[in-house]
Amino acid sequence: MESEFRILIVEDNPADEQLFKATLSQLSLSIDVARDGKEALQKVRTAVYDLMILDMILPNASGIEILKKINREKITLPITIVYSALSAENQVMECLKLGASSYLIKPVSPLNLLNSISDCLALSTRRKSIPENISLSLSNKPLTLTKAMAEVTSGRRTGQILVETHDGIGVLEYTSGKLTAARFKGLSGVFAIEALRTLPHRSVTVQLVG
Repeated sequence: MESEFRILIVEDNPADEQLFKATLSQLSLSIDVARDGKEALQKVRTAVYDLMILDMILPNASGIEILKKINREKITLPITIVYSALSAENQVMECLKLGASSYLIKPVSPLNLLNSISDCLALSTRRKSIPENISLSLSNKPLTLTKAMAEVTSGRRTGQILVETHDGIGVLEYTSGKLTAARFKGLSGVFAIEALRTLPHRSVTVQLVG
């Protein structure tokens, strides 16, 4: 059965593009590719995607500029995973504030990529049917931080995500699906989120307003 899921990869590096394609081919997804910012904007204006993997640095428009234009033009933003180096934490945080759901740090492992994709696709508002190989990976899976972030952003919700670890509780605050603050043990922004992602979670709770 052909997958109902459609993914847009926005990446100008051929090696990274091939990594994404090779990894995602295991999930039988429909994959489109844009190799610069202009092409990415054209595609999201004319097609509906369940998920977009967005590199931060691109010809003709950066990842931040793409998200700003999508917001300005009131285009429905697919669940978006930003792809960047951790050294660009300020830019990654800006993307999360513009409505991106999560991020991947270069270089990304195939396992982390597959986990992030499956978590985000579980929250797709366009979900009609899930291929068996994706369904199996989602069955009985507890709420993860990535999935919680996708849930809040895709629903354009206001509230907070509480992440309990053995080392304390982290808080991510959202307004209308956009991250406004992240805190954990004196850390803030992407550094707080990255610290939370590396620790085992006792629980992840979404608390919404209204």
